[in-house]
Formats: sequence, C-alpha cells, structure tokens
Amino acid sequence: MIHHSTGPMTIVGLIALVLGLVALTVAQSASALTYECLDPTGRSIFTDSPPEADHCVVVQKDSPLSPAQPLLFPVDSSEQAETVVPDAPVAAQRPGQITVPVFRVGRSLVVQARLNGSRDAKLIVDTGADITILSNQVARDAGILPSSYISTVTLNTAGGPVRADVARLDAIAVGAAEVSHVPVALHDLPDAPVGVDGLLGLTFLDKFLVTLDAQKGELHLRRRE
Repeated sequence: MIHHSTGPMTIVGLIALVLGLVALTVAQSASALTYECLDPTGRSIFTDSPPEADHCVVVQKDSPLSPAQPLLFPVDSSEQAETVVPDAPVAAQRPGQITVPVFRVGRSLVVQARLNGSRDAKLIVDTGADITILSNQVARDAGILPSSYISTVTLNTAGGPVRADVARLDAIAVGAAEVSHVPVALHDLPDAPVGVDGLLGLTFLDKFLVTLDAQKGELHLRRRE
C-alpha cells in the first residue's frame, strides 16, 4: 500500500521553488553585468564571466529588455589610447596670389610660360636679369618679326657682352599671371640647358611681388598694387 503525505512535502516544495526563483534572479542579474578585465598581456577583455574579480570592473549593466552585448572580444589597449587628430588645415593662399610650379633643369629653376597666347616656352626664372630673353626661334614662333624690333640692348653673358635686338611681346602668361606689352631681348643663350627657350627677367617679374620656394617647387606671384 502506498501512503500519500501532502503536508511536509508541500512545505519542502515551496521552499525549493522560492530558492529556485532567487537563484534565477541572481543568475539573470549576474548575466546582465558586463565586466572589463585585463589579461596577462595588459589587453582589455569584455566578458560577463570574469575569471578574476580583482582585475575586473563593471562597465555596463544591461536592462532586461536590451539585447545582449557582444562578449569575450579583445581590445588592443594601444587602440584605446589612440587619439585621432584632424589633419592640419592647409594654409590659405593670400588674396591675389598666384602659385605656379617650377622645376629644375640642370641647376636652373624653370617655369612654363605662354607667349602671345599661342606658343609655350620654358624660361629660367632670373630675378637678376633686367630683361626677359627669348631664343630667336621661339620669338619667330610667337609672331615676332624683325619689323617689330624697337631697339637694341647689351647683354652681359658668360662669353662677354653681346648686342641683342629688343621687341615688344603682346603678352606673357605664367599660370594665371599675365603681363601685356613685355619688352624682350632676342638672343640664343649659349649656356642654356637643352629644352630651355630663354629666361624670365624683370620686364615680367617686376610687376609682381615674387617668392620662390625651391624646396616645394613653387613660384608665388602677387601683383603689385
């Protein structure tokens, strides 16, 4: 015969049920905590099951309705310490300043110029030359004819002083910098590097405040007021 006992068993069952609910509540609270721990290499690890509480701190407690956060992913401490610094702003160009590239040909600094709006020429930048000099071939290509010669000038060259014809060029443009009615001397420079068509002298440069940055390869021109 089997006897059923309801009194004591009911009390034990209630106690077990209460303990189970308490354990479940504790487990849910613990699982809702996120810890930041340091591993032996010093890296940060985020986890909900910290291996050593002494090396861990609580960094987040999720609400029961929030989705679970990704756990157990290492974070490089150097990445945490890194500060993103925005690029330094590029210095603004001065109002009215024109910047054109210069390049080296041998020991000379050369710019690309446009003569009379039609003929390109490579000219040495020479702030010590009183007049702009063009080779005879380039002058003819730009439309300068003997009938347009206006005078002569003495040029001091490496081989000694020479006489050269002077004509007036309608326009010389270097980048966006342009000067009209420019006196130019017509002479083939004997020591000019190959591919160079003359030099850019003060009959053009004197119209500007000139800054030459050889390191950056830039010629800055700002028209005189």
